[in-house]
Amino acid sequence: MTMTNNQTNVRKLIHTDQGVEWLAQFDPLDQEIAIAIANNLTLISHNEFERNLVKKIASVVQNIAGTVALFAMREMEKTNNLTTPYYEQAKICDDGISVSPLSVTADIGSEGRIASIIRQFCKKDKINYLNHPTLEHMRSLKCDAIICIDDFIGTGGRAHEFLDSLWKEKTLVSWHSSKHIEFHVVAYSGIDRGIERAHQHKSKPLIHIYRDAPTFYSLPWSEGRKEAVFELCEKYGAKANKKRKHMWLGYKKSMSSIVFEHGCPNNAPGILVEENNGWLGLFPDRTIADTTRSIFPNEIPQKANPLSLERVGQKKLANSPSLMKAGDKGQIYITILALIAKGKNKRPTLCFATGLSNDDCDACLAKLINWGFVSPQKRITPTGLAELKSAKRIGIVKPEKLEKGSDYYYPQQLRKST
Repeated sequence: MTMTNNQTNVRKLIHTDQGVEWLAQFDPLDQEIAIAIANNLTLISHNEFERNLVKKIASVVQNIAGTVALFAMREMEKTNNLTTPYYEQAKICDDGISVSPLSVTADIGSEGRIASIIRQFCKKDKINYLNHPTLEHMRSLKCDAIICIDDFIGTGGRAHEFLDSLWKEKTLVSWHSSKHIEFHVVAYSGIDRGIERAHQHKSKPLIHIYRDAPTFYSLPWSEGRKEAVFELCEKYGAKANKKRKHMWLGYKKSMSSIVFEHGCPNNAPGILVEENNGWLGLFPDRTIADTTRSIFPNEIPQKANPLSLERVGQKKLANSPSLMKAGDKGQIYITILALIAKGKNKRPTLCFATGLSNDDCDACLAKLINWGFVSPQKRITPTGLAELKSAKRIGIVKPEKLEKGSDYYYPQQLRKST
């Protein structure tokens, strides 16, 4: 059984110095679940994050006819519990046409990294891509869109407040009302409810996410296994920090399972990030140890994960030689079909099991719907069930029809008619 690079690497996590010490804190009977938690994290390296965030930004600006202003989202100052207008808390740079993207407490882990990405991106075209411009500079170039950029949208609080700080600028509200400017939010990843909260802001932003954030709610596991994970997080969350009950399941009970090389979101379970009362998290105080960085994969390949099939009761298919004969694309299609057949049809689940980005996952689903294997409501059809049955019983492709390692896949039902 093969595994993707990300899955292979994350399984090394428990064998690092940090991992060994973390696991030793659990009772022997609880260690199997603790290992499962560590082994099913999605690790995002600097390269994976930066390359695909830039790719997403580029795809967004391509569809905007005109000048765009790019801003790094960050925590905003408040006055009497109300967000302060953006430019009241921004420091004008020496060039006189831009403002500092960073807050006083910024570090390279989050704000600084996004700001650097924006700076490099805007160097490609300093006329049409504006790096944290002043209002006057946006006006002079008749700016058409504002793009707010972040690494991760968790509960949506930071995104909503950042948009609010810009919305407090009456000039921007006026431009938006007269349809001279539109708002966009771009992030590498995000959780559904956080994305929805950002989307509901008065500025009516268009949201663009490269990869849906996996959570321990969305992983392709049985409900019993998920319950065991939640119970473990609460049991040891109390040991890690009894006073922070609200963080035992991550901030707002998000149970995020994505970890960036530049830092772990506070939406992850407390047992992963706490450093208190003798407890040592895998990512203490949300930081990544140097010895742990080495196991972050360079990129997340788009390839099926047979373990995900086993977890949802598709063991026969997961261990079928026919699955391996299908090529990477064929494995992905069959994996998506198998998960949907078990009621696991949410995009974060499908992306986790295949390594696909949101756009690529949507493209695969569109093909499966077009082939008649999946309904528009993402339910498997009788034709799809027949395809799965065929995949379990015989080889999906004939050797003479397809070279080993090919990325092409011809569904069994379609081959019969060609």
